[in-house]
Amino acid sequence: MKGPVVVFSGHRIDDPGRAEERFPARIEAAVRTELEEVIGGLSNAYGDLGLGIAAIASGGDILFHEIMRAAGAETIVYLPLPFEDFVDVSVAPAGPDWVGRASALVDGADTVALPRAGTTDLAFEAANIQMIDDARSLAGPDGALLMVLWDGQPSDQPGGTAQMIDLAEQHDLPIVIVDLARILHFPGGE
Repeated sequence: MKGPVVVFSGHRIDDPGRAEERFPARIEAAVRTELEEVIGGLSNAYGDLGLGIAAIASGGDILFHEIMRAAGAETIVYLPLPFEDFVDVSVAPAGPDWVGRASALVDGADTVALPRAGTTDLAFEAANIQMIDDARSLAGPDGALLMVLWDGQPSDQPGGTAQMIDLAEQHDLPIVIVDLARILHFPGGE
């Protein structure tokens, strides 16, 4: 395989009533543009995109799969919970459009349904570990890297983006950070 295996982790669209904005729906277009630029830069740097690995939560995950596929790359969807349960927890709060987009991605992808690892929190942590391990084992000469859509803050739940960064650092994987806080506060992000 030419190009790196890119594992993605990123924040979801804010649930209704979230106390402090992190990824409000109104900045989706700005986030998409930023992700397209970063993924385009990776394609230029490596001459090709390899494989993308991510879950399908609303927000960053779904955007990552859509952009990678539009650029001609294959992606694999990782599900830490059965599809319907995952959608209930990580997609549906953002609205029916996101549910439709998640369903379309699963219909057109290789999907890794991970065995349930106890509680939902443990399942998300186990999925992060599995994605990093699989990326490392699937990587060809261009290796593997982690791309994150992150606000720079510690995770507010187990299995979050900050945990994925810690895992990548433990395995000496390069990390590409797309700064969600900058996008949120940049005037063009509205």
